[in-house]
Amino acid sequence: MMGSNKTYKREFAAFMVVITMACFVAGFWHPYFKEVAELLLVPSFTMAGAAFGLDAFAKQVKK
Repeated sequence: MMGSNKTYKREFAAFMVVITMACFVAGFWHPYFKEVAELLLVPSFTMAGAAFGLDAFAKQVKK
């Protein structure tokens, strides 16, 4: 596939959100994971918002 320009922004953003939520769940048993989840919270949701927002914008502009 030479013409494919897939960037995997949405997949990476979803992966970051899943990891953040997993750290929150693990934080019930190990407090260190809750601290890690709080550290990842803003970057992961910012990345998700940007990735999904840019994707929606690109689909609207393409029409």
